[in-house]
This record gives sequence, C-alpha cells and structure tokens, in this order.
Amino acid sequence: MVMGTGPYLDTVKALAQELGVSDAVTFRGFVESDDEIETVLAQSAVAVAPYNPEKASFTRYADAGKLKMYLGAGLPIVMTDVTINAKQLEQEAGASLINYDEEELNRALVEILNNEALWQQKSDAAKAFGLRYDWNSIFDRAFESSTVFQSR
Repeated sequence: MVMGTGPYLDTVKALAQELGVSDAVTFRGFVESDDEIETVLAQSAVAVAPYNPEKASFTRYADAGKLKMYLGAGLPIVMTDVTINAKQLEQEAGASLINYDEEELNRALVEILNNEALWQQKSDAAKAFGLRYDWNSIFDRAFESSTVFQSR
C-alpha cells in the first residue's frame, strides 16, 4: 500500500510495473481522512519513511507527524536518519535506520518481515514509545510539571 503523492509516485508506479508486482501494490494517492489513514496503518506490517538526506526540507528539522501515526499503529519503522528524532526512534522505538539506499531498504524489510520475534519486539517498542504522544500522557506530564495545578 502506497499512500500519498509526491515527486516519486510515477517512478514507484513504473518500478512496480517493471518488477511485475503491480497486482500486489495498491496506490491510494492522497488520503485526506486521518481515520482512513489509521485504518490502513492498522492493517499494515511495516512503515517506511525513506527521507532523502540530499534534499533541503523541513523534515530535517521537524518531528514528522506521520511517524507518530506509525508508532500509534505499533508499526516497526524503517527510515533514513534525516528527522531530528531519528536516533531517538532507533534507540527507544525500535526503528531501523538505513542509508538512503534501495538495497539497505530491501535488507531491512526482509529482516523484519522474515523474523516474527524481531517484528514483535519492534512493534512492542513502537507502541510503548507511541504512548508518550497519547493526549492523556501529554496532559499528565504537563500537569506534573505545572506549579499552577500542583498548588490547587
């Protein structure tokens, strides 16, 4: 399942055709509804975020929201070391960091998808880390550190 659009969509479609896997790949295009995205993610096995390190982008300085959606779905993440929190995701959420390289991406996906214990370990780490972004958890942490609410 490929969701979204972008400069590589036609290339990815052509590659799927060239590899003879077009029947196994669904291209959803832009999906507006977060609920629909979450439904698709809940039915997925691995999330891939191969940000290009050569391109100047806000992604290098931002905490990409889609990564949080992947964590919330408990998906192991295979990604490049581009986002500001990539190392933290590797260390605490089980993300697999790769170079921006097709062979490394393939190896990482095969490793995770062919090893159920590794997949489960990475999924559990993603879920646990993702709980940090649950609103209840965010509010609890905010109120713990707030002297205004502690004094009441």
